[in-house]
Amino acid sequence: MEEDLKLSGESGPFPSQCLDDKVEISLPESALLRNASKQVSSNALETFIEAANRDKDLKLTERDLAVAKAVYKTLTSIESLFDNYGIPQSWDGQKLEDFQNIVYRQIDESKCISGKTQKDEDDFSARDAAITDYFEKLKKLLKDMEFSDCAWETVRLEVLSLLQFIVVETSDNEFWSRRV
Repeated sequence: MEEDLKLSGESGPFPSQCLDDKVEISLPESALLRNASKQVSSNALETFIEAANRDKDLKLTERDLAVAKAVYKTLTSIESLFDNYGIPQSWDGQKLEDFQNIVYRQIDESKCISGKTQKDEDDFSARDAAITDYFEKLKKLLKDMEFSDCAWETVRLEVLSLLQFIVVETSDNEFWSRRV
């Protein structure tokens, strides 16, 4: 996922002509945290995938599974956002394609998480609702600003912030050093 950050950061700083249009949308942080005390699962999605490859009978805690599914939902929402709306001509097409390929690879490698079921008392539905709401706000912003370059720049910054949040909040996991 750190590759995502490198690629998305290469498109440059926020354009000065868009400063008046810049809107900040609250990140769905609680959806990506393990619990209210902001203790994060140790990169639940990647840990799950790695362990599942070794142990087919792996059992995650309900919260770890919920966090892993929330990260997966975030990645599929990012993919959908960039696949279904017109991208500005001013963006570097190769960098965008590279970014999309990395996001797609992360999703593809994580598909096993989407089919996992949880007990009724889990909290994934609340996490799912928060992530859905966040991406609906991004889509609304694009539509309200008529898919302008400035609207896309705001979305780019929001997605970058979200990916950075995921990486920073899970950076204490040894898995990152082996994966990157």
